[in-house]
Amino acid sequence: MKCEHCKANIGMEDKYCPYCGEPNFLFMKHQQDMAHYQNEFAKTQQEVKAKSRQSASLLAPIIVFVVLLVIMAGSIVFATNAWSISYDLREKKVQQQIDQHRANLDALLEEGKYPEVSGYFHANGLYMIDGLDEYYGVYQAASNYKYLLDYFYDLAGLAERYHSETEAWYLRSCGDLAEYLQRLYDIEDEYAYDADRYFTEESLEYIADMRHQVEVLLKAYLGVTDEQLEVIPTASTSKIKAILIEVMEAKEANKPSEDESMADDMIEDLTEGFPEVNSEATEEESGL
Repeated sequence: MKCEHCKANIGMEDKYCPYCGEPNFLFMKHQQDMAHYQNEFAKTQQEVKAKSRQSASLLAPIIVFVVLLVIMAGSIVFATNAWSISYDLREKKVQQQIDQHRANLDALLEEGKYPEVSGYFHANGLYMIDGLDEYYGVYQAASNYKYLLDYFYDLAGLAERYHSETEAWYLRSCGDLAEYLQRLYDIEDEYAYDADRYFTEESLEYIADMRHQVEVLLKAYLGVTDEQLEVIPTASTSKIKAILIEVMEAKEANKPSEDESMADDMIEDLTEGFPEVNSEATEEESGL
């Protein structure tokens, strides 16, 4: 199987990807299955031991114990193979429709529907297979862009009713927004080890467009200055968070500006049809 984040080959038993260090989302399910079978085995083993103390014969408990071992081993093999079979079937389906997926992704990118690119990519499991590597960088950027739009809504609305009761949430949201901003600007560095595989000239242009739109929103909707915008692309997460807190606290409460009205219209255009992409709806719309 492949890592969702860097697409390197990893094992079902790997809790974290040995290449990029990100968590393996299938590991938890696999561990739950293993824990279930181990608990069942331990429970049955205790029952066997209890019976063996009451019986004069050692043969029967030994036979039962061996049978249980065989059953447990068979169950584990079945559970592991079930995951593998499910993954193989999904990969085969995606490979059969790869040209249609590529056409759908191109159409979404050309229309600037970046949040939908993220939803489409994830809903169809395209990050799990080979053949669409050239879209992987722009998919990661679009995912960060999608989260940024959510935080723009939250922070911009909260700034006008900011008070001590919401301070903890407010500061945490500024931190989350700063983290996604840094990820958006660092996307090429994060995948520099295989840049030719994950980026094309076109995908880099789309990523640049996402950054430009985010900068427009930062300036018009949150009040970030031109000088601060020059700092953000190369700043640390903590520095970006400090900038956001500074501009949000300086924002005049209950006094919407013309820039904010323009930004409202812009966010509405950017997020048209933005609510979460339903995987079934996505496949119906794509004609797959």
